[in-house]
Amino acid sequence: MRYVKPAWVVHMSGEGDRKKRTGIFSIHVHPDGSRLATGSLDTTVRIWSTAPILNPEAEMNERIPKLLCTLDQHSGPVMTVRWSHSGRYLASGSDDRVIMVWAIDPMGGGKRWGTDEVNVENWTCEKLLRGHDSDVADVAWSEDDAYLASVGIDGTLIVYDTRTWERVVKLSGHDSSIKGVCWDPAGQYLATASDDRTLKVWRTEDWGLEASITDPFVNSPRAFVRRLSWSPDGAHITAACAMNGPVFVAAVIRRSDWTSQVSLVGHENTVLVSRFNPRVFHKDVDQPAQKGNVFSVVAVGSEDSTISVFLTKQARPILVAKDIFDRQVLDLSWSSDGLTLYACSSDGTIAVFSFEASELGPFAPPGVREQYLAAYPSRARKRAQLAPAATLVPPQPQPTQMPFQPAPQHPHVPPPQTLLQHPAPAPTPPPPTAQTVTIGRNGKKRITPSLIGGIAQRAPSTAPVPAPFGQPQPTPAPVAPAPFGQPYAQPYAQPYAQPFAGAPEVSRQAATADLRAGADALNNGGAAALPPFASPSASAGHWTAPTWGGINEPPPAPAPRASLDEAMDVDPTELRVGPPSASRVVKGRTLGGDRQRDVVAPRELRQYLPPLATPGAQPGPMLPIPPLNAFLSVDTPQGDVIEVRNVPESRVYEISLQGPRNTVGARKTLWLDYLPSAILAAAGTAQLTAAACEDGKLHVYSPTGRRLMGPVSLESPVVLLTATASYLLAITSSGLIYVWNAHRLDVPHPPISLAPLLTAPNAPAPVNIAQAILLPNGVPLLYLSDATAHAFSASTCSWQTVASAWYRDSGSDAWDTRARSRVAVGSRGPVAQAEAVLNDMRLDSSAPAPAPPPNAGEDWVAALTLAHLEIRLAAAVLLDSPAEYKQNLLAYAKRLGEEGFRGKAEELVRELFGPVFHQPGRDEQWTRTVLGMQKRDLLREVLSIFARGRLLTKLGTDWQDLLRRASGRE
Repeated sequence: MRYVKPAWVVHMSGEGDRKKRTGIFSIHVHPDGSRLATGSLDTTVRIWSTAPILNPEAEMNERIPKLLCTLDQHSGPVMTVRWSHSGRYLASGSDDRVIMVWAIDPMGGGKRWGTDEVNVENWTCEKLLRGHDSDVADVAWSEDDAYLASVGIDGTLIVYDTRTWERVVKLSGHDSSIKGVCWDPAGQYLATASDDRTLKVWRTEDWGLEASITDPFVNSPRAFVRRLSWSPDGAHITAACAMNGPVFVAAVIRRSDWTSQVSLVGHENTVLVSRFNPRVFHKDVDQPAQKGNVFSVVAVGSEDSTISVFLTKQARPILVAKDIFDRQVLDLSWSSDGLTLYACSSDGTIAVFSFEASELGPFAPPGVREQYLAAYPSRARKRAQLAPAATLVPPQPQPTQMPFQPAPQHPHVPPPQTLLQHPAPAPTPPPPTAQTVTIGRNGKKRITPSLIGGIAQRAPSTAPVPAPFGQPQPTPAPVAPAPFGQPYAQPYAQPYAQPFAGAPEVSRQAATADLRAGADALNNGGAAALPPFASPSASAGHWTAPTWGGINEPPPAPAPRASLDEAMDVDPTELRVGPPSASRVVKGRTLGGDRQRDVVAPRELRQYLPPLATPGAQPGPMLPIPPLNAFLSVDTPQGDVIEVRNVPESRVYEISLQGPRNTVGARKTLWLDYLPSAILAAAGTAQLTAAACEDGKLHVYSPTGRRLMGPVSLESPVVLLTATASYLLAITSSGLIYVWNAHRLDVPHPPISLAPLLTAPNAPAPVNIAQAILLPNGVPLLYLSDATAHAFSASTCSWQTVASAWYRDSGSDAWDTRARSRVAVGSRGPVAQAEAVLNDMRLDSSAPAPAPPPNAGEDWVAALTLAHLEIRLAAAVLLDSPAEYKQNLLAYAKRLGEEGFRGKAEELVRELFGPVFHQPGRDEQWTRTVLGMQKRDLLREVLSIFARGRLLTKLGTDWQDLLRRASGRE
C-alpha cells in the first residue's frame, strides 16, 4: 500500500498575507480515474488531475497540469460533489440551497475571470436545481444515472428525473436535517440518514417508506455529515453516526430484515462517513463465486481524524490510518478499479491510499455483481411508475452500469466485463417528413415538429462524456448522444457510440398505435397494460434492450433548432386520446401559455400618502405603503418567477407564474389570473403563490393557479408579503402581522400588533422594521433598526427578544463579533444567524456603537454573558433549533461551573432532572423532552461539566449518582 498527501491539492480564501487554507467538505473521483473533484468552504469546486497524485514522475513534470478547473458559481460553501456513473456530469450541492450540474465544454478552457488562474478545462453549468429551503447536504446519482437525489438541512429528500430535470418527488418523512443519501445499486430502494436519529429506506416504485431504522442510532450524536453507503452487491448498508452502547461505530444493516447485527468498531469518536469499494471480491477462488463465497471492502472515516478499512469477511480492519489529518474526515471515494481510496478533511487537505490487488483480495469473476443485483425485485423497474400519475410516459430502457476502464496506474487489474460488446454501426435516421403549419386566430404561425423514427421524447443533453485527462477531448459531432436511461456501448474512449445499434426501425404509425392503446385504457378507467421490461439473457450474458409495444430502436434524432425555437409552446409528449378513430389532439393547456409575453418596462405608477388611522381602532404604528409599480418580478425558491403587471389605463391587473428557463432562455407561463384591483406585492414558494392588492384584499393560489381560499379582506393594504414553505406572512400598513398555513388553511395565532415593538416609550430614535423573515415553523422574525431581533411566541402571545446588539456592545463573551450573515455556514442555526445579521447592521450603521459603562463592576461581564446565554436558550426553543439549544446549554453550564454560581446551577439541574419522587397532580407539569431531546440525556452532559470543574464538583458528582440510580429504576 502506498500513501500520499499532496500539499498542492488545496482551497484557499483571503487575499495577500491573509490567505489561509479552508476545509474540504467533499471529494469524488471520476469513473475513469483521471479527474478528482473537491468542494470546499471557500464556495468553489475544483477539478484536479490524478496523474500527479498517483505518479511521482508526473508530479515533478511541469508540463502536466495539476489543477484542471475551478468552478466558482456557488455563493455558499460546497457540501457535496458527485460524478455521475457515466462520467458525463458533475453535481455539486451547496449552502446556497442550489444544486449545480456541470458538463465539460469540449472547446477547452481559458483564464478564470478576475484572477490570474487559467482553467485547463472548461466546465459549464448545464442545469441549476432549486428545490431546498435550506442548505443542500448531500446528493447521489442512481446506478443508471436516470435520477439524481438530494437531501438538505430543511429535512426533505428530492428526486429529479435527469431526462427532463423535473422534480419527481419531494419527501419530508424525517423530523430533522437529512445529511446523507445513497441509492440501492439494484434500483429498488433509496436510503437517507438524518439528525432525528433514524435511517429511512424508501421504495422507488411508489416512494413509500419501506423501513425506519432506529436501533443503532438511539444515542447517536449530532454530526456535520452522515454519509452512508450501499454495498456493491446490494446486500448491506453501512451507516455512520451509530452507537453500540458507549462505543462509536458504523452500523452494518442487512437488506433482508433491515436490522443491524454487525458493527465496525475501533474509532474513538463519531463515525462521519462510510464508503464501499465498488468491486466485489472472491473468498475462495477454487469455489464458485456464490453466496457466502464473496465479500466486500468498506472504508470509514471519523471525527477522530482516523480512517479504517474493513473486509466484510473478518472482524478486524486491514488498515487503520491515524494522525494523517488534524481534524475530522468528511468524505471518502474509491476509484472504479477498487484499488485507490481518496479522503478529505476539514483541515483543508486530502490523503490518497493506493492498494495492491493482493492486499484487498482477488476480484470476483466478471458478471457476479450483476447476478446478485438481478436477484432482487425491481432490478429493471418501470420508469412510467416514477412519473406523475396523471401523465402517460412511455417506459425508458433500464440501463446497466456503464463499464469502467481501469485506472492506468494499475495495469495488472482485469477490467470489469463490458456488458454490450461489438455494437453494429448506428442506422442512419430517416429524412424528416413535412412539418404541419397551422395559423391561429391571432394570425401567428405554429409549426409542429414531425416525429422522426419513433416515440416523441425530449432531446437529451448534448454534453459529451469527457475523455480521460491527457487524451484529446472529443469535439461535438452531429450525432445524438445516448439519453439517460440507455447504456453506452463503448468505454470512455468512444463516448458517442450509439446504444442498441442495429435495432430495427419502427414506423411512426406502429408507435402511435401503442400509445393510443395505452391512452384508451386510461380513458376507459383501466390501467394501460405496460409491456414487460428487460431481463438478463441467460445465453448472451448481457442485458436485453427493453421494448415498448415491440419497439426496439435507437433514440430519435433531435428536430432542427429552428423548428424548436419557433414552436416553443408545442408539447412534444402530447398523446392522442379518445377513440382510435378520433382525429383531434387533446393537449393540456394553461392560461396564458399559448400567447407571446410582452415586455413591460418597470416604472412607478404612484405613491401613497401616509395611512390614516381607522376610526375606533386602537392606536398603533402607521407603516408606509410601498409605491405601485407597473411591473413587478419576484423569484421563487424553485426557480419560477411571479410576474405582476398593472395597467391602470385599461384596468388590467394581472398576476402570472412563469416556469424555469428552457434551453433557449425562454420561460413558459404556467398560469395567470386577473384581479379587480392593482397589485402591490407578491410572494411564493413551491406550495403557494400570493398577491396583495391595493384594496386590502389578499389572493392565495396553489402551484397550478387554483385558489386555495377566497379573497382575504384585511383592515389596510399590505406593506410586506413573504412566504416560506406552506406559511404566508403579511404586514399591513396599520401595523398588524398575519400568518397563515396554506396547507392546512388555518392560522397559528390571531393577528399580531407591532405596537409593542415600534412604539416603545422613551425610545431615543424612531424604530422601523429593517427586515422581516418567516421561519419554516411559521414563527415571524423581525429585525428592527435599533439592532434587535424579535420573534412572536404563540404560547405566551407576546414578542420575545431573540437577539440584541446591546450584549455585543456591552462585552458578552458569548457573542461572536466576527460572524457575518452574508457568509453561509452549514451548521449555523437561526439564533446564530440573527446575531450575524445584527453584526452586519452595526457595521453598516454610521452611528457609533454604545460602549459599556466605565464604572462597571467585576461581575459585569459574567452577568452579561449568563444573561445572553439564557436569552439564547429561550430563543432556540422558540425558533425550534435543537442543535443551538444543546450548544448553548453546555456553554451555559460551563460558565456556571467557572463562576461557581451554585444556586443557578442547582436550579438548572432540577429543571432537567424533573421530580425525584412521583407526586400526583404535580408531576404532570414537567415534560421529559425539550425540542425532541431527552432532558436527562442533556443533564448527563451538564453534570459531566460540573464534575470536571473546580467549584461545582460535589454538586455534579452527587447528582450523577442520583441520576444513575434513577436510570436504573427506569
